[in-house]
Amino acid sequence: MGRFAPISVLAWVAAMPVAAFAGAPPPCGIYVLDSTAGAYRDANIRNYSFVDGYDLRLSWSALETSEGVYDFSTIDHVVGELQAIGQKLNLEVYPPNEPAYVPQATGAVTWLDTATGVNAPQTVPWDSFTLARFQAFAKALAAHTLPDSSKGGAQTAFADHPVLAHLTLGIPGAPGAIRDPLPTHLADMPGYTRAGFEAAVLADLRAATDNFPHKAAFIGFWVVTDSQASPALWSDLRSKILAEFDGIQNPKVGFFQENLAASKDLTTGVVTGYPSTTFAAPLYLSRGQTPILFQALEGWDEPFADATKVANTTPADAIQFAYEMYDAAYFELYVNDIDDTRYRQSFTEWAGRLCMDLDQRPLHRRAGGLQEAGGER
Repeated sequence: MGRFAPISVLAWVAAMPVAAFAGAPPPCGIYVLDSTAGAYRDANIRNYSFVDGYDLRLSWSALETSEGVYDFSTIDHVVGELQAIGQKLNLEVYPPNEPAYVPQATGAVTWLDTATGVNAPQTVPWDSFTLARFQAFAKALAAHTLPDSSKGGAQTAFADHPVLAHLTLGIPGAPGAIRDPLPTHLADMPGYTRAGFEAAVLADLRAATDNFPHKAAFIGFWVVTDSQASPALWSDLRSKILAEFDGIQNPKVGFFQENLAASKDLTTGVVTGYPSTTFAAPLYLSRGQTPILFQALEGWDEPFADATKVANTTPADAIQFAYEMYDAAYFELYVNDIDDTRYRQSFTEWAGRLCMDLDQRPLHRRAGGLQEAGGER
């Protein structure tokens, strides 16, 4: 298949259909993060009573091996394993790892991704061919059929499969999220305009909600800026996302960050939670309006990013911080912490609270023994 004729990204986005569903229940519970271990990235699946599901992370390039050729075998295998033990799947697709044909297409607008250490060209988020191919990928993923044991093994579209609870398809051309792929800034990419970037983000979110209207969708969201100070880029984009994906005319889209942690000062006994409400302003200002999701920054048993961020605490301290500060009810944790028997009682207690009706939880709670962080990584 050849490259599509160049068109305005704004015109292309305007032509996309808009879903008219209220969406799925908001994400909640404790999920185990996958790893490269296991033939199907499945070695971290755990059948513990406090575990609600599994977080499977796959690149776009792993799922679309060449243009229009898809390999969903890993998803099929993991879904089968999870259904057998009554757990749910959270799928995270990493579109920065684009199929090779995308940045190689004639006329592709690219930038050099040095953040991953591979010095690979990636297309910009507003590249029209990338947007079109990503929409085609999302449709193929949603339509893919796999067995559903609750229906006697009948083939069921992935978008309708009961094991899939929620997903993020990310933002192609960005680091899988609304986030600067440091050291590059989105606003410094070739052809950047605020209107073009915002239109591309909304198009990518529609790719998730239009094709998976009955599953909860979310997107990573960090503070991003450009040359226009007011409103800030992230604030302007946040308003547009909340307005379009309002749970009435379109399903809501939750906001996510991967930096949850907590540390304790042994002298004062004060527990400091991360991220701060300034660093995670898109999430903090959206609590009560859309679901908030977190992944742990690192493991408590095996910290790899910054051991001081998890000093003298347990994962339950971080869960409490996010639950009270951000109204978060969904948490992804590393498998070594999940396996640690010292944490199981607290995990079990939290598991019984996180998936209760969110309307019954008082919003914007703040515990006296907790404070937010003053600085971030």
